[in-house]
Amino acid sequence: HKTRVCCFPRILKMVDAKLLLPPTRFVDIYEKEYILRKESAPLVTVIDRETGSITSVPVAEKKIPGVSTNLGKSKDIYGVFGIIQLLGSRYLIVTTEANLIGKIKSASIFQVAKVEFLSYNGSAKRVDPKDREFINMIESLITTQSFYFSYDYDLTLNTQRIYSFNKQEMPRQIWQRAEFRYFWNCSMMRELITAKAHDWIVPVMSGYILIHHCNIKNYDFDYVLITRRDHRRSGTRFNTRGIDKDGNSANFAETEQIVIMLQNDNYQISSYIETRGSIPLIWTQKPNLKWAPKPKIKNGYESGPMEATRLHFKDLAEMYGEHVLVNLIDQKGSQGRMGNAFKHAVEKVNDKRFKYVWFDFHHECRKMQWHNLSKLIAKTDQDLEKFGFFYAEMHADASIFEARILQRQNGCFRTNCMDSCDRTNVVQSEFARNILHRQLFKLAITKKEPSGQAFEPFSGDLEQIFRNAWCGHGDTISFLYSGTGALKTDFTKTGKRTTAGALNDGRNSLTRYFLNNFCDGYRQDSLDVFLGRYLPHRNPKKQRPKSKSYMRIPIVSFALVIFSFFAYGYLHNYATGGMPTENSADISAQEVTGFKYYKNILIPFILLQGVLLGVFVKGVQATHSLFVDKPQLTKDD
Repeated sequence: HKTRVCCFPRILKMVDAKLLLPPTRFVDIYEKEYILRKESAPLVTVIDRETGSITSVPVAEKKIPGVSTNLGKSKDIYGVFGIIQLLGSRYLIVTTEANLIGKIKSASIFQVAKVEFLSYNGSAKRVDPKDREFINMIESLITTQSFYFSYDYDLTLNTQRIYSFNKQEMPRQIWQRAEFRYFWNCSMMRELITAKAHDWIVPVMSGYILIHHCNIKNYDFDYVLITRRDHRRSGTRFNTRGIDKDGNSANFAETEQIVIMLQNDNYQISSYIETRGSIPLIWTQKPNLKWAPKPKIKNGYESGPMEATRLHFKDLAEMYGEHVLVNLIDQKGSQGRMGNAFKHAVEKVNDKRFKYVWFDFHHECRKMQWHNLSKLIAKTDQDLEKFGFFYAEMHADASIFEARILQRQNGCFRTNCMDSCDRTNVVQSEFARNILHRQLFKLAITKKEPSGQAFEPFSGDLEQIFRNAWCGHGDTISFLYSGTGALKTDFTKTGKRTTAGALNDGRNSLTRYFLNNFCDGYRQDSLDVFLGRYLPHRNPKKQRPKSKSYMRIPIVSFALVIFSFFAYGYLHNYATGGMPTENSADISAQEVTGFKYYKNILIPFILLQGVLLGVFVKGVQATHSLFVDKPQLTKDD
């Protein structure tokens, strides 16, 4: 065969974009205006800092009307993240640092690394004290390094949807054809959209992107993994569960696996889609200091028309077609009741495009029996084959309208567990493994027809590339929802459970417990500010400092320790017949040694401590609202 090579530079790992692609966008800071300009662009965008008006002016004009004296400041930027109105000022948010992730075909993909807030009032860098906490909230989300953008590639759309546009219907601007649910800075872009400042409206998606160059037997190709998180019901683990009345699901994400190969100036492109999301019922599981709070389905929902579930299924069918709903939760206890309710909902909606599969992950894989995942693969293999994947060919210089679409994906797998993080990631990676073998065979990169069996390994370095990609993907999605990396990633990364992995799961579980109970209210409020669900300037009396309510627990604990100290003294004095004198001290000590010490002092003290501990735990749980950090800015579910 002829060696297959690609015509653009390979990026082996994420790098600071300035090292390879210096910024070509700038913001000039004036006393009364901000001017946004691009190299070689015919227009500049002028933002009036006093009125907030936005206008586009030809750069060829010698003098831009209304522009005041230049303060001599110009910033290199990678774009505008958005504009937000807070309590004290409006702010222009610009992306000042970015990481270059790689390229999809010839389009560069960036990760937001740092933003800067430029105030409309006074000095550009001046932050009004009333706005500091809100800015901290937004920055806390951006520093997760989970936001991505591209000037030339619509990251909010999967490959099949991009290639489904025809030339007459496709909007010219990327933001005009962007998928709203994955357009995370949409609310911050409203003023620029209204002003039609097209050059500065760049959709930002939240999730995970990996681009890795691979080689199998001299066949070069790119392996791309993209996960797009839906912002319509985004939130934190216990504060946001299930679906809302409009059918939007918590922790919903679309994951796309792409293989791109360039051979003799011809691209071969293959794409596979699967999704995850919370159990599609209206239910809650509010944090209450218990390890696993009891989930509650909305009163009357199961006996009602289940309209929200129906809307969710309608949305899924319109986006992806037929579905297999893979439920991985336990078939007993509170999870069993949730699973039965889910099954009942599927039966009641009665949409023939949806098939329900309940696979009790914990039961089937108990005692390290991970090979039992093959049962699920065998059960769903016909559907994997039926749904297939997207495949197209096109010349390297051709537009997407000239691509030959040879195969489409006709259905989708939607996977969930309780969090749709840990078990879900393991199973999704196995579905993706199964399909990737078929993609490679379709592109003639591998010659052996896929067996369809679970855990079938890849050739060469691709096996570890695949494992690392899905491990990183699982950690990122889990971190954004639960606050820690995913559990069970040792299996995803190595193919087996390890002692180190089990210990890491224990640490992550304890960390989740603390974060979900004592920190997630603040994180939820941060998301609500970021996404425009809460508008600070319309609620000027509300502030949101970080909660430290958990500090009440050690205060109560300290009081109990002091009480225990006095209780021990009382028991000792009681056993020795009262307060000892100087002459009777030695005699009293002798009288309570040995059996009498255990009987009269130690055993009663231990029993008292047990009672106190029980009362303490029950008391704290009963008054959990005093300790748990709850969202404060928006109305609770």
